[in-house]
Amino acid sequence: MSSEWEEDDGESGEREEAAPELVGPRLPSVSGIAWRVYPRRRVSADGLRGTMEHRANVLFGHELPRDPQAGLSFKRTTPAPFQIVPSEFLRRAQRMRPEDPQATVSAFSQWIYSLYASAYGDEEDRERGKAREPLIYQTRLQGQGGVHNGFLRSIGSEWRLIHNGLHMPGQDHVDYFTIDSLRVNGEALRAAPDLIYRHPRFNEVMVVEIKNSWMTIPSNLWPNIWGQLWCYAQLDVARNANRVTVVGEVWGEHKIWVGRGRKREEYESVYLRACERRDPRAPAYDRFFRALFDVYSGRGGI
Repeated sequence: MSSEWEEDDGESGEREEAAPELVGPRLPSVSGIAWRVYPRRRVSADGLRGTMEHRANVLFGHELPRDPQAGLSFKRTTPAPFQIVPSEFLRRAQRMRPEDPQATVSAFSQWIYSLYASAYGDEEDRERGKAREPLIYQTRLQGQGGVHNGFLRSIGSEWRLIHNGLHMPGQDHVDYFTIDSLRVNGEALRAAPDLIYRHPRFNEVMVVEIKNSWMTIPSNLWPNIWGQLWCYAQLDVARNANRVTVVGEVWGEHKIWVGRGRKREEYESVYLRACERRDPRAPAYDRFFRALFDVYSGRGGI
C-alpha cells in the first residue's frame, strides 16, 4: 500500500488521511543473506555466523536486504510500490464480502488477496514454500528461524524469541493463539504467527510474517501481508506491549551450478529478498484494516 494514498472523498467532502510510510529511512544494504546447500560440502561456522549476524541486523532494523534476484536481470529497476485507494478498496471489499467467513487470520489474509488477485500476482507462487522438497525446506527454516535465543544470547542481544510458528517437516499442526477482540460469527479469530520476539526491558514486541515468492516484489509488499500482521498485533502479548513492530519478509530460492566437467556441482540457495516493517498502531493503518475486518466478519458497511 503506497504511502501516497489519499484522495478527495466526494461523499464526506474531506480528504482521506495519507497512509503511514511503509519504507523506513535509508540504511546500509547487504546482499549476502543466503543459505546454501552443497551436495558434498559444509558451510564454515564463521561463514554461517557472519550470515546470521546480517540476518539479525536486518530483522531488528539495522540493515536492509538487497534482493539477489534483482541482479539476475541485465536491467536493474527500482521496485514500484503497491498502489491502492483506500475508499475504492473498501467498496470493492463490501461487494466481495465472503458468504461464509472463517475465523482464522489466514482466511482473512486470503480474502484480502482475492480483492486484487486478478490484477496482481499469483498466490500459489507466494505460498510455494510449504510444499518444497525436504532439503530446501530445512534450509529455509535454518535461515528464517535461525535468529533463535541461543544466537541472540551469543551476540549480546536482549531480544528473545518467544514464539516460533514456522511449519517443521513432519509436523501435523502448529499451535495457534485466539484473539478475543476479533470475532467471526461469534468465534474468536485463530492466529498462527510465524515469529514473535520480545524485548523484556523495554516491553517491546516484534511480529514477523514470512512469505516465499519468485515474483517481483513491490517496495511496500502486498496488502494481505499487512492485514495478516494487523491481526497479529491484536494478540494480548502485542496489545500489552509498550511498542509493537510488525515485519513482513519475502524469501526466494534458486539452483546454481559451480565448476566444470566432473567437478561441476549443483547447490540450492535460499535467500532473503525483502524485509519491511511498520507500526500497526499508526491510525491510518489500524483504521483501514479494522474496517476491512469489519467487512469480512459481516459487521461493517460502506
